[in-house]
Amino acid sequence: MTTHKRKSKEDGLIDHFFCHHEYQGKGVGRHLMEHVLRVGKLQGITRFYSEVSITARPFYEKFGFKVANDRNSWSEAA
Repeated sequence: MTTHKRKSKEDGLIDHFFCHHEYQGKGVGRHLMEHVLRVGKLQGITRFYSEVSITARPFYEKFGFKVANDRNSWSEAA
């Protein structure tokens, strides 16, 4: 996970989120994403977003993310 200076206190960009192929489907990515979202919310982040590939779409949808525009930018549902 990389961190960036946020536009505002409420913005939470999730960037470079990957799981090694040998660990996919074993819950590792889910646990990591749950941690990222939990820690972010504790820090006051109310909106998370990311630019993801079409193959990552189902993973992000499981966390309530929705397509925000046609450039594969995703925003977590409130």
